[in-house]
Amino acid sequence: MIIVEVYGCSDEKGDPVLTINGKRFYERDIENVLNRSSAATSKDEVKKAIIERFIADELAAQAARKDGLDKSPLVSAQIEGNVRMILADAYYESKLQESGEKELREYYDRNHKRFERASADLSIISIRYDKKNGSVDGRKAAAFTKSQTAYARLLGGEDFEIVASDMTEDKEGRADKGRIGRVYLDQLEMEIAAELAGMQPGAFSKPIVSLSGVHIVRLNDGLRTEAKPYEKVRSQLLQEVMIEKKRELQRVLKEKSSIENLLRWQ
Repeated sequence: MIIVEVYGCSDEKGDPVLTINGKRFYERDIENVLNRSSAATSKDEVKKAIIERFIADELAAQAARKDGLDKSPLVSAQIEGNVRMILADAYYESKLQESGEKELREYYDRNHKRFERASADLSIISIRYDKKNGSVDGRKAAAFTKSQTAYARLLGGEDFEIVASDMTEDKEGRADKGRIGRVYLDQLEMEIAAELAGMQPGAFSKPIVSLSGVHIVRLNDGLRTEAKPYEKVRSQLLQEVMIEKKRELQRVLKEKSSIENLLRWQ
């Protein structure tokens, strides 16, 4: 027998809102089901579908217990593993308090270098692969040949701005004579970023082959390193501090416990 009144107002001290074969579920139980599905604020149609799935799963679980499946070694081990994880998470949540601003800023200051990013002021001549014509190898060869022409003009003493205006295939770059301004190296294709690491201000590179095309890059000034602002990494800091606290809690628990590990592969 299934009796459903999911959207009534009740709690554990009142009447159940859902009864399945005599097993009672209260308002708090249903809220937990919806919260696990991130549907607590969803429309009634979504909630109804989730509760229908919950009912189907509960019926199957009751049938499994009736058939004794919960006593099998494999299922018992899986149940125990799930209970272990739930209890462990509940313990961590009860012991770990969310970090305040002072603690987060201190962590940010201690790990300042981890949040640093290198940037550079660049001008680029980009020759793109013509995807409409020829084979893949042919497109790459054509782009590289064109880049060699641009490179030869630069070696011959022509201004980078003139060559970029004539040959770069990026509309914005052509309008600005190849200049793209200051960018973070981690926003560039890795082949371009790697080349910049050994360049001096004012120098230009040999043609660089990447996934998007062939490029010649000029480093307009030296590389600059600056840290991401605290506000930009606050959510990351919060996660890292909680992980650090969790590890410390695990260490303390381990020190206070008796553990005999006979696993051969340890």
